[in-house]
Amino acid sequence: MSRAGQYDIVTDQGSNFTIHLAYQDDNGVGLTLDSWDARMQVRRSATDQQLILWITGSTVDNDTGDAWSTAVTGGGSTGEFGITGGVTGDGYLKIGVSSSGATGFTGGILINVQADTMANVPHGKHWYDLEIYNGTTVHKLIRGRFEVEPEITR
Repeated sequence: MSRAGQYDIVTDQGSNFTIHLAYQDDNGVGLTLDSWDARMQVRRSATDQQLILWITGSTVDNDTGDAWSTAVTGGGSTGEFGITGGVTGDGYLKIGVSSSGATGFTGGILINVQADTMANVPHGKHWYDLEIYNGTTVHKLIRGRFEVEPEITR
């Protein structure tokens, strides 16, 4: 596995945040992520113990049709939380989907955080990374800045 890609994100406080990634090999062919889980964390700095967002998800079981395991946790009105705290947010992280959320898109990763959760994300320049894991095997896919522009109309 090569080093994680660098991708800076700029989004708006109080608006829906959505990003779709296509995890592909060197020939542009989507990589199968069946039985993998994913997690993305956002922090004010890489060494900060407090989180701003924590998003987790998994693949849907196409054989059984079992739904994704997915969760978004935000800081609520305080904006930050510890590894065991936080407020359940609205959104998801789904693996194996297209940008519209349709299943069967090999290598597709769709992340969505709804506006009510993003309203409590502090504005400023933060840090994030996104990784996939299967048991003890972990691959960091992307990392970078997570810049949140302040909300004006509230």
